[in-house]
This record gives sequence, structure tokens and C-alpha cells, in this order.
Amino acid sequence: NQKKIATNYERTIGQIAVVTRKITALEKGTVKLNGMEWTATVKDDIVLEEGTKCIIEEITGVTACVKQI
Repeated sequence: NQKKIATNYERTIGQIAVVTRKITALEKGTVKLNGMEWTATVKDDIVLEEGTKCIIEEITGVTACVKQI
């Protein structure tokens, strides 16, 4: 019975990040989490401005999908 070990990206799901470059439904932006910048997208038709806090919903490749808090 082995315990599953979370990978780095799995640990980011549900974490709070800060938008460092504006994110819209049509344009990727960036977020900062634990001192690292991630490319970020949103699923909904929303705009997240720089400085906004958001939650990491999922990671696809090297891109974080975030949602507004």
C-alpha cells in the first residue's frame, strides 16, 4: 500500500496566487505563487487585473488555470 506523493504542480492546486500580468478570457497573463511566475489563463469571461488574488484551479503543461477569489 503505497502513499501517493504529490508532485510540485499538484501541490499548487487550490493555492492563492497574485496576478502579475492582466489575464482575460482571450489573453494569457501571469501569476506569482511561492516566488515563481506561472503563465495563467481563466476559463470564465472575466478579467483579472495585476495585483488581484486568485486561486489555482488546475495546471495544464506549464500554464495555470485560475479563478477569481
